[in-house]
Amino acid sequence: MESTIYSPFEDLHFDYDKCFLCGGEPDSQEHVYPKWLQRKYDLWNKRIYFRNRTSIQYKDLKIPCCKNCNNKSLSQLENKINEAVNGGYEKFKNLDELTIMQWVSKVYYGKLFKKLNLLIDRKNKDFGTMVNKEQIFSYRGLHEFLQSLRKPIEFTGDIPWSVQVFQVHNDSRLEDYEYIDTIFITGCIRIGDIGIVYSFGDWGYAKLGNSKILNDFIDLIIHPIQLQEIAARFSYARSKVNFENLSLIVMDESRLTYIGTKPNIQLTFNHKEYFMFLQFFFVNFGNSVKLIYDETQESITSFLFENNQARVLDENGQLKCYKRT
Repeated sequence: MESTIYSPFEDLHFDYDKCFLCGGEPDSQEHVYPKWLQRKYDLWNKRIYFRNRTSIQYKDLKIPCCKNCNNKSLSQLENKINEAVNGGYEKFKNLDELTIMQWVSKVYYGKLFKKLNLLIDRKNKDFGTMVNKEQIFSYRGLHEFLQSLRKPIEFTGDIPWSVQVFQVHNDSRLEDYEYIDTIFITGCIRIGDIGIVYSFGDWGYAKLGNSKILNDFIDLIIHPIQLQEIAARFSYARSKVNFENLSLIVMDESRLTYIGTKPNIQLTFNHKEYFMFLQFFFVNFGNSVKLIYDETQESITSFLFENNQARVLDENGQLKCYKRT
């Protein structure tokens, strides 16, 4: 068995002539957004837009893969997630964090792989791809973690992520599916009544820094707008952690060992900085949601709290009551 980790980051080789996961012959292709998800929410012909103004249909967003990885590791992962999604929140919440993070990481890395092959300026290749060289190496740990799809993994110290699953209202004005991510390997995914907020590479820091929110809302059915506010808070916390926070991954013939600890820093909010994250996650709401940052009062619009009380919203995003915290 292999005792080394395939890493395209060694020579910055992100072409389509190797399997994205193991480096083997790419005699297959992996849908970044799995076929079961595209069927369930009729995504096939819908388009994904990148910031260089390129767009691609969901059905065409594929990355190179070998048949072995595709038919074994990745297929087993997708079957687990699909089964859990079909059971709704009550079933999905029982999935282990490792499985959830393997799945969101595969989707995230799949999009990243595509961006590594797209020019930031399609008229001038000298400007390079959508991911610059300074950013590229910050994603190395993500690809190393994905090797856990090929070999068992154990963690020494803290686990390298924060993830939380919520039950989410189905607002009839919104699509049943939504995916948002950031350059910080954070994001949120809403699938029916399932809401996932995640951060990779923070070693639990985003979850620790937002522990009050999680304690206050984990037993509530939250509105999608609240899910995205929590994702903004996770992402802001993640931005405070160095991308290459001390970590090490070791592979032997039988398993992977991921070694690392969460940073010893306290999360303090710079409201002006955080407001930019909030705006990013709320962009799809357009003019239907008004965000306010009052610099003099150091206050920001929140759909989570009001006067130190948790806001309980209904399926239309209207206030039902308050939950004392």
